[in-house]
Amino acid sequence: MSQFNSYAVLGAGRVGGAFISALLAAKPTASIVILTRSESVNEKKSSLPAEIANSAQVKIVPVDYTSGPMITAALKENAVEVVVDTVPEYAAQVHNALGDAAKEAGTVRLFVPSEFASVTEDGTEQPQCEKSATHKHLKEIGLSYAVIPPGLFIESCLGSCTPSQDVAGFLAHILVTYPSSKLEFTAYRIEGVRLTLKEAAAKFKLPIEFVDAVPAPPSDFGYEPEGDNFQTQLQKQVDCGMGSIGWDFTRDKDDESLAGSGNKFWAIIALHGAFSYPGVPIYPSCIQVQVTGSGNALPTSFVSFPGAYAPSTPGIVYDIYSTAPSHPYSIPGPAVWTGGN
Repeated sequence: MSQFNSYAVLGAGRVGGAFISALLAAKPTASIVILTRSESVNEKKSSLPAEIANSAQVKIVPVDYTSGPMITAALKENAVEVVVDTVPEYAAQVHNALGDAAKEAGTVRLFVPSEFASVTEDGTEQPQCEKSATHKHLKEIGLSYAVIPPGLFIESCLGSCTPSQDVAGFLAHILVTYPSSKLEFTAYRIEGVRLTLKEAAAKFKLPIEFVDAVPAPPSDFGYEPEGDNFQTQLQKQVDCGMGSIGWDFTRDKDDESLAGSGNKFWAIIALHGAFSYPGVPIYPSCIQVQVTGSGNALPTSFVSFPGAYAPSTPGIVYDIYSTAPSHPYSIPGPAVWTGGN
């Protein structure tokens, strides 16, 4: 189990807010500090879900994100051990400064950078190089980090896609259940579903448009790219495969064995990619069971692999986006053995 008890979240928007809710559910005794740019506590509370705003475990502290000493003081005063950075900025200097403030506090043992998107490890192009520069900086100052790349948010983009609630849930899971030794300078790639743009267009019944550039206003991600605008750069990267969580910058190719490699640490059955055959990804798990009593009953129904499941088996193909909750999910497999009952 993790030894962490005190957390700080920089930003409580889509990912930050979902993470706080997931953390409160996974560890109700956790102490959580929200470092917000809002001018007042009441202003920030009004924008939060009730379960967060009214929780006795959550404290809201207004800070200036550009003031290292102010952030350091807030972290030190609240004895924060884990900092989860969800500030939506790409520029490395923004997150490097937050890392410096966390290191200076003296209480922080783990920093989770704001990298809830595509793979950035060893990236040399914009915007990935900004994130890999933060990895390097955190190593240089001796502050352990854990990176959770989930691909693009399924609510807004396409490629390797994962719902933001699942990103938050996975992050809460590993921070609560993993020892710190398994989180130091690590990256856990998670993937909800993998879609080509053609598959996405067919699923959402949208036409495909071929364009040379994506019209967009000036970038608000902390830097202005040279040449193509940010949206066009992102589209070109997705087109060549870099939208996949399996992308390996050292080999410039997609490796499906890397995509979703972190899923097995959390999911047993992943429904997000189950809407078409081959259907639901299943992650086998080992469970130790202690059998007590003097009975001699034995199960009489067994299955074997391969061959236990077929495309028509309930639970293998299931569209969580359109059939739930009118058609509840059926877990594939034979009936549960009732033992001696």
